[in-house]
Amino acid sequence: MNETHVFPLAVQEVLTFIAKGELLNGAYQRESAAEVNEDALIGIERHGPFTRLDEALSFYQDQDVEPPYVFLPDMVEDADGDIPPAADASMRELARALILYEEEQDFVQVVLKRLTLRAAGLELTPQMMALLADKISGELYLCAKARLLAAEPHPFFETLFSIYRNQELPVGWIGEADTEDGRFVVYSPRA
Repeated sequence: MNETHVFPLAVQEVLTFIAKGELLNGAYQRESAAEVNEDALIGIERHGPFTRLDEALSFYQDQDVEPPYVFLPDMVEDADGDIPPAADASMRELARALILYEEEQDFVQVVLKRLTLRAAGLELTPQMMALLADKISGELYLCAKARLLAAEPHPFFETLFSIYRNQELPVGWIGEADTEDGRFVVYSPRA
């Protein structure tokens, strides 16, 4: 199944971004104000405890972060648990189709190939590039899943997607260990 037309347009937007969107390109210029949800980007912490991408990824991997920071993978896992299961047979079929689509397209390899084209500018080891591709593809898949299954836009995943569309990288969480009471810590190549 190589076709995205079976999914709602909001899900197609994420899938198209995974396949073709720019990632961590500091020269990014939005084509229109509607392309990125500016409201979703309010309150993001862009001044994390790092200045380079490799430092940001090390911060992302640090399970022993000190308050007020929270380990981002835990927050993503909690938010994933908030995505409701498919409500009926047709939604279950679409949810299965999304899983199959991700497997057939191999989102990790799609993202890794695109990042590899920019490898010199990113200055990462092959292991860090693989980690970055896995992180980005997994989080964007969850953005698509949330858009497919949640009745209303999921604020955590909509903000996450807006961060990626804004050419930035979410690497942490600051505040409470609750997806409704805190904000993302973001690495920005433009900072």
